[in-house]
Amino acid sequence: FRAALATAQVALSMALLATMAVFAQSLVNIARIDLGADIHSVLMFETGRRDGLTLQFDPTFLPRLEEALAAIPGVSSVASSGSALLTPQRMNNNLPVEGTSAEPVNAGLDFVSPNFFRTFGTELLAGRDFNETDANQVSAPVIVNHRFAEHYGLTPDAIVGRLTVCGRRMDGGTATCEIVGVIGDLRSSGKVTSEIGPQVFFTNTGRDTFYVRVT
Repeated sequence: FRAALATAQVALSMALLATMAVFAQSLVNIARIDLGADIHSVLMFETGRRDGLTLQFDPTFLPRLEEALAAIPGVSSVASSGSALLTPQRMNNNLPVEGTSAEPVNAGLDFVSPNFFRTFGTELLAGRDFNETDANQVSAPVIVNHRFAEHYGLTPDAIVGRLTVCGRRMDGGTATCEIVGVIGDLRSSGKVTSEIGPQVFFTNTGRDTFYVRVT
């Protein structure tokens, strides 16, 4: 009985070692995945809810909070978004682009602050980044990723300046937005190992996830 027990113990130990080796290799492989964003030295937090309403309904809250965070010693950049990084995003499957014949793409949507891409070191391939006045425009500009441009057979430079349908108006018509910039593929939603799909980014006050880059 003792010999059988020792044999079973050795066999179980070998199985556990093999499992740990596979798990460790998987962690190494995940660590090598390019997220398209530098997440080192970045702190993330959510504002939560107050009285059943998100804090985004106070138009002065976001500017005041971002200003206060940026003033903290050791903080080099502050950004915010509507969805936390690497979490599921809302999808829109009706995003045609003018001057193209490709079928409208199913793209992930998110709302980000003007300095979101700079905070994460995401490459701007063409066009411009958001600025502080974009959120106040009736037809807000949008930034798309490289996969979005690829779907329509366009280069980053060629898609900048084109219009895309970005929603519905209250009168039932369609709202159009101008593509002002193209970023490199950013793994901002879903699983780390999932394929990066087309993405569209807006900027407005609907953001409650904050990112603070420290030195």
